[in-house]
Amino acid sequence: MQKKPKHIAFEYRISDNYVVYASTGATGGLNAQGQIVISFFNERGAIPRKQTYEISDQGNLIVPPIAEEKTESVIRNVFMGVSLPASAAKMIGEWLIGLAQV
Repeated sequence: MQKKPKHIAFEYRISDNYVVYASTGATGGLNAQGQIVISFFNERGAIPRKQTYEISDQGNLIVPPIAEEKTESVIRNVFMGVSLPASAAKMIGEWLIGLAQV
């Protein structure tokens, strides 16, 4: 009879196709041509690189994990940038302020 393992480790791999579309903020400045550049990002907690769980005698995972490799950083995934002239940025800003007052 084969002995059952007492621990199992899961490694998390992020797919190249993984995308989050919601923006929680933006950062930016001026480029060399004097246009405004805005880069949008989404914030999230770091996904663990590895978690190790105990396995019960019945073969189930025992939660929570007994060990975890994870950075305590907040991840800012920059997913899109926009470059536009100051006049367009001003119009967009006025438009957004108008929407916020509705």
